[in-house]
Amino acid sequence: MSKKVSLFIIFSVVIGLLGGCQLAKNGEKDGAGESQVGKNDKFIGVYISYMEDDSNIQVGSLAKYADENDKIYAKLVEVEGDDGIKSHEFVFGEGEGISFFNAIIPESMTGVPDYIAHMGSYNIIYGSASSKNSVLLEENTNETILSETTHELEGSLYFTEDVIVYVYSVYQEPDGEVYCLWDTMGVHIGSYSNSTQTFGDSESTLVKLHMKCKTEVGVTKFIGMNDESEVIWTTKYDTNEVPEQISIPTGVKYIIHITEYENYESDTNVYTKDDVYIDIVKNGKRITMESFTCKLVWSE
Repeated sequence: MSKKVSLFIIFSVVIGLLGGCQLAKNGEKDGAGESQVGKNDKFIGVYISYMEDDSNIQVGSLAKYADENDKIYAKLVEVEGDDGIKSHEFVFGEGEGISFFNAIIPESMTGVPDYIAHMGSYNIIYGSASSKNSVLLEENTNETILSETTHELEGSLYFTEDVIVYVYSVYQEPDGEVYCLWDTMGVHIGSYSNSTQTFGDSESTLVKLHMKCKTEVGVTKFIGMNDESEVIWTTKYDTNEVPEQISIPTGVKYIIHITEYENYESDTNVYTKDDVYIDIVKNGKRITMESFTCKLVWSE
């Protein structure tokens, strides 16, 4: 599956007394004990594979890569974005699974200064990732005593058929190496069920993952409203044909974006001129839906 890598530019500084960063125990699954996770390894997110309910095909399976401790290490690869900018990402196996984690890209591996990157998949719907840098200063000298970064990730996975989903905890070692633990029970997601799982904690990395079955996407509608909340513009696309850029006519103060599914269910979001990039949900190549970024060009 295609991946997207985002560099964090949102940081805030918090001055005050901080507790030590603890290993994300509630992010570990059954069997993922302290004997497998190093004392200084950090929980950084999750890796997801799934099995189609009516087949033996498991997408993103890493079973053959696991060592005697059920660890699977990721490879650091160089990627080039559509804008020609090169960066790096950690990839597990053949890259078919769904990654959802933040990692430090260390200078020792790339030759460029350390930076934080978000490893995500286009299968993560309405995904969000934020990073906060907290600094503890010495009272008299204002010298940095402790600097820690916390992360919050939240997103959804939409499946068009019943599926068994496996979510694996991902960790980063002090030297920068990234691995996941291959030892978790699957969760069945069906037409009449959904699941929200939380991993990690707010002191290091917190991941919220919403999973549900939905029918395929039909159309995407945009409704433009003026200051009096009157409809002055509408447009509609087949969801898989939404352009990368949409021009918003003069007079539109906000838009209502509606994604309609084949069972008449819909998702509705409201966007204003403060919103430049939005996520569009579309049907994927397999049974997982995908999202892509659409740019809104607002008139002056």
